[in-house]
Amino acid sequence: MMSELTFNLLRLGYLLLLWLFVFSAVAVLRRDISIRGRSAATKADEEPGSAAWVNPSEAPITNEVPASPSPVPSGGWPGNQVSVPVPTPATSAPIVVGPGAAASGAPVSPPPEPIVVGPPRQPRYLSITTGALAGSMLPLTGLPITIGRAASNTLVFDDDYASGHHARLYPAAEGWVVEDLNSTNGTFLGGAPLTGAAVLPVGVPVTIGHSTFELVM
Repeated sequence: MMSELTFNLLRLGYLLLLWLFVFSAVAVLRRDISIRGRSAATKADEEPGSAAWVNPSEAPITNEVPASPSPVPSGGWPGNQVSVPVPTPATSAPIVVGPGAAASGAPVSPPPEPIVVGPPRQPRYLSITTGALAGSMLPLTGLPITIGRAASNTLVFDDDYASGHHARLYPAAEGWVVEDLNSTNGTFLGGAPLTGAAVLPVGVPVTIGHSTFELVM
């Protein structure tokens, strides 16, 4: 049978454990109440009508420059000394858009200027390359040139193979034309016998007897 002292000690220990449990429960309750109070206060601040809630439409007006791209007066906004530079559009070369250009408006190079083809250059001289008059140059004036052994010709060839009036050279719409005048020994154009008249190209030799001539620029 336990003694009275042991019984009293056990009872005292039990009371201490009971009070420790009570104090722990009270501390937990106080902490829970404190957390719930802070949450309720925060929610009340965010709700309309509370003392901490601010209507966005009633927010105080400040002198800050708005972020919109509207033009800024040269003196700045009223009551504000901040100057905001207004960007100016960069100048650029005009965009030429022609048929087939991209819809995005990308620059398109202009077409090359048309090449104007004028009338062909006309020969300026009759050059004698072989024969007694080799090295001579006869200017072309637009008048017919007669060729032969007779002194009445424009170009006189002292050649036994040349007829008195052997051939003639005259301008036409197609160019200069050489014509054989029914000569005895014939006229050769580029080495081939000439029958009647033919256009004389520049640089093509004409042979009469021992003499040869051609048109030059």
